[in-house]
Amino acid sequence: MSPPVSFLTLQTHDRPQTGIHGGMSFSSRQNWWVFLLAAWGCLISACAPVPPPLDLSRDPRLIEVQALFARTVDDITHRDDQQWQRGWTGNMAVHLSGKRWRGLCYQWQGEVYRLITPGVRQLGLQTMGVALDRGKSTEHHAVLVYDPLVVPDALAIPAMPPPRPGWVLDAWARGKPDIYLLDDWVKAHGARRKLEVRAVLGDDLKPIDVP
Repeated sequence: MSPPVSFLTLQTHDRPQTGIHGGMSFSSRQNWWVFLLAAWGCLISACAPVPPPLDLSRDPRLIEVQALFARTVDDITHRDDQQWQRGWTGNMAVHLSGKRWRGLCYQWQGEVYRLITPGVRQLGLQTMGVALDRGKSTEHHAVLVYDPLVVPDALAIPAMPPPRPGWVLDAWARGKPDIYLLDDWVKAHGARRKLEVRAVLGDDLKPIDVP
């Protein structure tokens, strides 16, 4: 299991920067907002969903998927050139910071998908994007891993009756390699939400092509 993601790296100054009228500059005010978000995040972090324990005996390949996912999240959260955030407060911090930080759910999805797909394919499994409530304020994205011998057409999975096949890799909420059974993931985020399986898109809104 990888160590917890660094939630926020706060930029501090030896003394407050002042504007024309002696007040705090935009940069300093922005850092105060980030500080308040960090404090709020500490209070609500215990509310982040934790996946139920997985029965690894169902498919021994899941052990390898779990190890690949752990290494992937560890790589993402220990980069010198990027700061990755998590959860709702991380979303707000990313929007405040511009391009300095990453951590929106679709960014987690894209990076996990790009890094983990080659190893998953070597196990005879496949990856796709999975989304809840796409186009709404409650929209959420993660990575779906499934067996193409069991499900030849992954796009048909949402219409299947429970229990639906597949595992969801979702590091967004806690910055950890959390793996859910597909139906458990849907329940964790609200069972009435619309489920879709679709291609994973990059920041340019084009499908991410993994060799």
